[in-house]
Amino acid sequence: MRYYRKTCSECDCFINQLPEEAYAQVRSKSFKTGEVLCNGDSLLDRILFVCEGSAQAFQLNNKNEKNNVSLVQSGTILGLQELIYSEPCWNYSVEALEDCQVMVLDAEVFMASLMNSPGVLNQVLMHTIKREQSVQRQLVAVFEAEDLD
Repeated sequence: MRYYRKTCSECDCFINQLPEEAYAQVRSKSFKTGEVLCNGDSLLDRILFVCEGSAQAFQLNNKNEKNNVSLVQSGTILGLQELIYSEPCWNYSVEALEDCQVMVLDAEVFMASLMNSPGVLNQVLMHTIKREQSVQRQLVAVFEAEDLD
């Protein structure tokens, strides 16, 4: 998998709010269907922002079978929860369900940007709240549909 520089000017995400020195370190990475974006229990050294595509977050059980954790859609920031709770490793693995385009940023650079740039912090918080609301709406719809059956 090859890293290459890509601007994020076509979307309205937190990456556009990064200080220039942090933005210069953002890299875009492509993943093909079936490729692993991150491995559970490996060192959390970067955050991943899924720009395009979808993936499946999962954990392996003691029989080495996949237990699905969540569907990862475009707009998801992977690694954010672990960084907030100061966890040193990924809690899950993520595998591309289709071709994915991901923006990659060093975890320390990202955290420094959150601490030193109110615009970045605000953008990430708003993004996280919107994603949580979307997930909650989806869950309510699923449970309502089950109640109708």
